Amino acid sequence: MRIPLNLNNYNSMRYLSLFMFMLFVIPNLSAQDNNYKIDENESVYFEEILDFKGISRAELHKRLIKVLKISDYSLLYFDENEIYAVGKFEVRLRKHALVFFKTDEYNCLYDLKINIKDGKIKFKATNFFLIPLQIKISSFGLGGHNYSSGMSSFWSTTKIPLDVPKISLDQYHRKKMNKDKNLLFDDVEINISSFQETIIKILNEDEDDW
Repeated sequence: MRIPLNLNNYNSMRYLSLFMFMLFVIPNLSAQDNNYKIDENESVYFEEILDFKGISRAELHKRLIKVLKISDYSLLYFDENEIYAVGKFEVRLRKHALVFFKTDEYNCLYDLKINIKDGKIKFKATNFFLIPLQIKISSFGLGGHNYSSGMSSFWSTTKIPLDVPKISLDQYHRKKMNKDKNLLFDDVEINISSFQETIIKILNEDEDDW
């Protein structure tokens, strides 16, 4: 004997199944390991040690300076052991409200410190700040000037003038806006990873390839 289908029960079960899928399955699909780290002050940073066996400190330094200039970094200070610079790339931030969302675009500025030894470098990216894309970076004096003397920490993104609208990336981490759907942290990680890959590629090239 065939039992009649109760459409109300069927629809209820269908919606319940959909709800359970959204609650448990979708978050796991978007979960991923983060490349960034969090320090004791709840600040976002990236840090990596890269090996370049057989390449002297002087040669690594020369190639790094070329990489940073080609990549449009603002060199602030350098000597034979370390380099300080400010990097910049574009990021998106998507904010959701119920079923609607809005995506804003920003320049992301950050401090970069590179320590150099024979056959090895360590780079650390810190102090990430977002500035609306329509604001010209050169308007507050970050014009790519090169310095090779003086205090190694005399300037950083933390010194951006107060009248420039800026938001720390740390704030978005504390607000839990580091999910895939928000785009922001994905964009940051992609750009930092791309920079690291560029360093590895160019520093490993033979000098004749330059």
